[in-house]
Amino acid sequence: MNPTINLISGFRKVKTEDGSEHYTGTLNLRALKKAGTSEIQVVLLANEGLPKGLLDLMKKGGMVPDLLLFSETNPPKPTKGTGKTF
Repeated sequence: MNPTINLISGFRKVKTEDGSEHYTGTLNLRALKKAGTSEIQVVLLANEGLPKGLLDLMKKGGMVPDLLLFSETNPPKPTKGTGKTF
């Protein structure tokens, strides 16, 4: 079964010398290609919204972005009459 939600980027807050702020990150093109669709719904989530265990795991891996970008693809539809998805 393929997941319907994929992490495609992490963004870090950047503060410039003039005091302005923006976020920067790199999109994971493999995750976008894996979704195999021409349109992808995205969710942008601050790291404070993550479960503590997941945030701790990300800290151990050295990845602690300020914002996370997830893509969501439509789950497969059940086949007619069986209730099973393929």
